[in-house]
Amino acid sequence: MNNREYTLTFCTECLNRKFNINKGIICSLMNNIPNFKGSCPDYKEDHEVVARNLSVIDDLNGLHQKINLEE
Repeated sequence: MNNREYTLTFCTECLNRKFNINKGIICSLMNNIPNFKGSCPDYKEDHEVVARNLSVIDDLNGLHQKINLEE
């Protein structure tokens, strides 16, 4: 995983995210693509996005279990 992929794991679920047509998801605080190592010191979780992502994962897991039971 390159650093951009890594930072996106944070940025896509952060309240500080912003979309730039040329750069994609960027940090609204720096108005640029973040370049941090480890974790972002300015990360603020977007609880709605995290809940939606977890719901999708639960739905996929349920579908996977249903498919396995039918086989």
